[in-house]
Amino acid sequence: MIIKRFSLIAVIVLLVLLASCGENRTTGGDNGNNEPPEIVGVISVPDTVSINSFFVASIVVNDPQDLDVQVRFNWGNGVYSEYTAFAPSGSTLTMPYAYQSSGVYTISVTARNRAGLTISNESSTRQISIITKEYSTLINDLLIHDNRLFMTTGSEVKLSLSYQRDNLQGRSYKGYSARYKRSYVDFPLPVEGSNINYQLHLELHDNTTLFDTLLVFTSTSSEYPMLRVDFVDVKQGDGTLIQTPEGEVIAVDGGYGTNVPPFSNPNAPWHGAGYPYMLDYVLNENIGRFRFLVETHRHMDHWGGLQDIIDYNIPYDYYLSPDTPLNYEVGDFLDISSAVSFQILNLDFPPGVSQTNENNRSIVLRIEYGEIVYLLTGDMEHPVENYLVNNNFPLSADVLKIGHHGSQTSSRDYFLQEVFTRHARIGVISFGTGNPYNHPHDLQRFADYEIFGTNLPSEPYQGDNYHFDTGDVKTFSDGYIIIVSYDNN
Repeated sequence: MIIKRFSLIAVIVLLVLLASCGENRTTGGDNGNNEPPEIVGVISVPDTVSINSFFVASIVVNDPQDLDVQVRFNWGNGVYSEYTAFAPSGSTLTMPYAYQSSGVYTISVTARNRAGLTISNESSTRQISIITKEYSTLINDLLIHDNRLFMTTGSEVKLSLSYQRDNLQGRSYKGYSARYKRSYVDFPLPVEGSNINYQLHLELHDNTTLFDTLLVFTSTSSEYPMLRVDFVDVKQGDGTLIQTPEGEVIAVDGGYGTNVPPFSNPNAPWHGAGYPYMLDYVLNENIGRFRFLVETHRHMDHWGGLQDIIDYNIPYDYYLSPDTPLNYEVGDFLDISSAVSFQILNLDFPPGVSQTNENNRSIVLRIEYGEIVYLLTGDMEHPVENYLVNNNFPLSADVLKIGHHGSQTSSRDYFLQEVFTRHARIGVISFGTGNPYNHPHDLQRFADYEIFGTNLPSEPYQGDNYHFDTGDVKTFSDGYIIIVSYDNN
């Protein structure tokens, strides 16, 4: 069957397939076995495919004689593929299929080796749901395969999505495209584990047309390198753990940790003092080394948890703070080998700002990966915000770590308007439930943005854009899409 629109995905698949073909081995090992090849695992296919015009199936085949192997697919409607090219035993063999009608396809596979011995998995099949209804002129191809979403569109679009388990348990995920539009999308979908059924709601729009649909998929064990920026629930404090796609790790603040400030009751749950929240998170993530530990300023609800990491003897290369600037200056980039850049926008009291408030020494970091930008602000207050705006610092960002736990001393309207100029306008507030400062304040000022808060505010709020009591707020990015994961209590 001819594929009418042989998209980039199929081209890549076939190139990989051709490249994987080994030498023409026609004899096996010394064991003399005449056993047929073995089909390993199940056929991998998307759970649902919409619009046009193909999907991709794959299977792993081993041969006990180490002979080259090939497969053909029965697409479930009496149509068989040609056999694939021969490939070494243990290879993943892949074939695209161009479909023309809606329905549920039951797919099976037959494998054979160069000796002609065959095996079929007729008793172990996979089903795929095909939807060919023409929803919109926006979409050409759309499929989810192996925890990745592939899509081509007729025009450049912006994208939003959300997904969670079909039993509504576990974490929720919300995704947004970057400031710039694209007509081709291929990006990973973070998941909590394999063999979990998810429902995904997708929205696309250009200047004139809106398209939305519901897809389902079953997660696999596949993981992909992404930028991770996790806002750890350290109660009343800040703690951010950053992992680059290359494996470099930075911690920015860490809450109180086990350090107990002299003014507080160590049993008060709102501030998290006496508990190694940041260290526990780091150990759970199996972090073995840090490139940087960054103390934004010398308040215990920021540096205490970093001291726990040091006391636990996890090695680190550099400790950066306003008191130990490491010869960096404002505008410099951190020394880190990554496609992700870390630019310092503030390092101490800016010129003209009073030196009486430690919050205004806060290190401010701009993190850029592809078309995605994060802005981490420590506890900086409006005098520093005013300085950055008036001096034309690059403030536009997809994600803002809202300053000073959402206090009214920070995040003035003029500053928010400078930051939130993109398609994704995400704010994260880290604070403790029942804190005596009543952080965060004035929640109505965030009504136009997507807000995630680690705990419950004392102030009432309304709107689907507010997500509070989320615990840890985890974010993932491939440089174009940003996905926020949170507990949807």
